Amino acid sequence: MFSRIQTLRAAREAAGATEPAWEGAGSEVGMLIWRVEQFQVKPWDPTDHIFYAGDAYIILHTYRKENALKWDIFFWLGRDCSQDEAGTAAYKSVELDDVLKGAAVQHREVMGQESVKFLSLFDPCLKTVERGIESGFRHVSTSGIPYEAKLLRVVQEKSGGEKMVIVREVPMVNSALNQGDVFILDKGLELFQWQGSDCGIFEKYKASTIVRALDSERGGKCKVIVLEGYDENPEFHSQLEGSAVDIKTKEEGEKD
Repeated sequence: MFSRIQTLRAAREAAGATEPAWEGAGSEVGMLIWRVEQFQVKPWDPTDHIFYAGDAYIILHTYRKENALKWDIFFWLGRDCSQDEAGTAAYKSVELDDVLKGAAVQHREVMGQESVKFLSLFDPCLKTVERGIESGFRHVSTSGIPYEAKLLRVVQEKSGGEKMVIVREVPMVNSALNQGDVFILDKGLELFQWQGSDCGIFEKYKASTIVRALDSERGGKCKVIVLEGYDENPEFHSQLEGSAVDIKTKEEGEKD
């Protein structure tokens, strides 16, 4: 006679068998991503490493070990996602695991506290931006389509005792800048890479990699401007609220 747990698992497995999103999931090495939308999971481009703070996502990483397929299931919760979205992400992750006969390892990831294992899946890095997908423009300005400018902070963060570089959206203000990090002002077809005077060479390299990736995504049409933090640039600073005098020191930035 089935126990209650076995009955629930059988019910989830049956539901998972009818879930279109799980069709073929885990059958090949690679990464699949879904976003939670109105209690449903919808496919998300696995090459699009931008997650929104207002959303929740499920990530399936399939790899091969000792000539057998293995799986990691991550569900990532944005800082501003709803309880319904968080609950759906958790439930559907368990359902996906049941479809894989309980052989996957499940991980809960929270924005700002991501594990090294999770962050290492994204090349060149994971980018987190504010709001949910419905509230943001995601296309470069072509044929009159508006593009919402973003200021991105490229920073080394400690996770599980290791340092990882991650990109976080910050407010469009000069006071968000600090001399210890690198920032990218993304204006669609114009990219400013502002490098703090005390930032590390690895952060500079990573930021350059990200800028190249953004340019490549946009057909190589971007104009890239690299600025050093010790040189005031009116064109750059005028696009942010406040002025260059508001920029923080490296030490102040580390306290943020």
